[in-house]
Amino acid sequence: MKNIGIWIDKNKAHLVIVNDDPKNVTTIISKMKDYDASTKRSLGGPFEVIKDRKALEIEKQQTKLFFKDIISSLKEVKSLIILGPAQMGQKFKKTLDQYHPQLASKVRVIKKCDKMTINQLKAMVRNFFKTGYGYK
Repeated sequence: MKNIGIWIDKNKAHLVIVNDDPKNVTTIISKMKDYDASTKRSLGGPFEVIKDRKALEIEKQQTKLFFKDIISSLKEVKSLIILGPAQMGQKFKKTLDQYHPQLASKVRVIKKCDKMTINQLKAMVRNFFKTGYGYK
């Protein structure tokens, strides 16, 4: 059983496994592309709404595939923390709640935080689990 910390945003997810191995970080790159539904000449009106819906649906499907890749990497998890900017952490937790309730029950905290280096991320996750699920 492993304690794992995930830093997630739209482009990538870093999985930090708490152990003594120096290579304990796995990076999963998202296949999400910024879909631009605009054309050279704007049609406006209802056509604009259709393009926006298409772009949102494509983004939603790409997000599902990204989450599926992350979940497939989570094996033998004891405790899990989710870190990251914006709302990707909450979206990931919601997906876990809906489709993977056993894994969702292992989430200890979801915390918003800005970009950080890999070493900062390792230190934050290590301190979280070392101090008994609390930050110093």
